[in-house]
Amino acid sequence: MTSKLYLSPDLNMRRLHTAFKNKFPECSFVSYQFYRKIVKCDFPNYSFARPRTDTCRTCDLLAAKVKTANNDLLRQRLKKTLELHHMKAEKAMDVHRKKIAESKMPGCKFSNMAIDLQQVMFVPTLTHSDMFYQRQLSCYNLGVNISDSGQSYMCMWSELEAGRGGNEVISCIFHILNDAAIIHRKNIAIWSDNCVGQHKNKMAVLMYMFLIANGIYHTIEHNFLVSGHSFLPCDRDFALVEKRKKVTKAFIPSDLHEIVRSAKTTVPFKIVDMTDKPFFDFGEPAKKLLNAEKLKIKTVAGIKVTRNSIETGTVFTKSKSKGAWKPVKILKKNVSVQHLRALTLSSIEHCNRISVEKKNDLLSMIEYLPNEDHKKFYLENLK
Repeated sequence: MTSKLYLSPDLNMRRLHTAFKNKFPECSFVSYQFYRKIVKCDFPNYSFARPRTDTCRTCDLLAAKVKTANNDLLRQRLKKTLELHHMKAEKAMDVHRKKIAESKMPGCKFSNMAIDLQQVMFVPTLTHSDMFYQRQLSCYNLGVNISDSGQSYMCMWSELEAGRGGNEVISCIFHILNDAAIIHRKNIAIWSDNCVGQHKNKMAVLMYMFLIANGIYHTIEHNFLVSGHSFLPCDRDFALVEKRKKVTKAFIPSDLHEIVRSAKTTVPFKIVDMTDKPFFDFGEPAKKLLNAEKLKIKTVAGIKVTRNSIETGTVFTKSKSKGAWKPVKILKKNVSVQHLRALTLSSIEHCNRISVEKKNDLLSMIEYLPNEDHKKFYLENLK
């Protein structure tokens, strides 16, 4: 069996045909149609890679340095560093793939969950030229894929309800983890990219400790993949949503919900409407209860909390995807697990922070909306 091989996204069949004729001018009579037929027949496992917009910063930096290196020794050293970086990323993805397969086995005692935040979506979708210069309403979607059940959930809200900072993202994950209808096992492995501001922070650690201290889970393990190399199931889900968006117009946030629901016909995505749920403040209690500096959270490859370690206020971290777990005592002095059990989460008081300029732009679009309910939505929410 041959695996798929990918050519540079800068190439296409036309460019290959042109390059062929330039290199072999004596074959300039070969038509594009004939060339294409031969390539398709003789190289069936080759394809053109899609251009990526979320490339790895480290890869881009090292690749640029390789191109501009002024001597061979430096160039070889940079190439070696880049190769090691790719190996590290591949090792992490290899562990992830094995965990997905293991979670689907009969008798497995843990669930496997991937999370990712989709690029901001905007409403209303209008096509006249003025739209290119006007501000639209930002809508957010945190994708959650449960590999053992094959079900994906989309936590959706707009800037009318909240922003997309750490508290908001962690609140979405909290609602998913706290729903017994979604997660059926007491041990869970979570996978995400390496975004410190959104889900790699002390707020996430506090939330995991809170759930375990209150007996909701026995073990929660969060693994962070190398940024730009985190090819998660959520990425495939988002691609389906974007494909559906291209052929369906959304004028208000609930229209996006319908687009997401209809984006996949087999095992459709389930919407978690965050407009009906509170966003909690995990930041303040994390400051009061946790000595987060000990974690060195920006550099870790994984965090694990267990029901045994929680009793001593200890969590585990690892510096590599296949590295050993090391204990870190994180609760502050005079803080115990009882404080976690007694913790009452406060909801975030969100005031509408949409700027006057954006409000004016949105109100100016109302006359172009085809539905009276759509117009009513903006008039009521932009007072």
